[in-house]
Amino acid sequence: SFESFMAIVERSDDMSAVKVIKRRQAFTVAECITEFAQVEIAGRKLQTAAIESVDTGALKEARRLTGLDAHDNINYPTVSRQTIGWVLP
Repeated sequence: SFESFMAIVERSDDMSAVKVIKRRQAFTVAECITEFAQVEIAGRKLQTAAIESVDTGALKEARRLTGLDAHDNINYPTVSRQTIGWVLP
């Protein structure tokens, strides 16, 4: 149950419950599934984007067309840790 899970999280020094709110818009770029989202993690507002495809060439083209090729690819767990002040070793 959710309550059992939260009891485990609260006893752990390696986990933390963090409120996340996500509003997203999906569309297609270069035949890739693309998502733009406004995310709030522990009260901090961020913008994210994702591009998905099995076609590497299409992914590269979609990244170029959207300008995402100029940005680092950082996953949600890493951003969440950074947002709440957890530094990875």
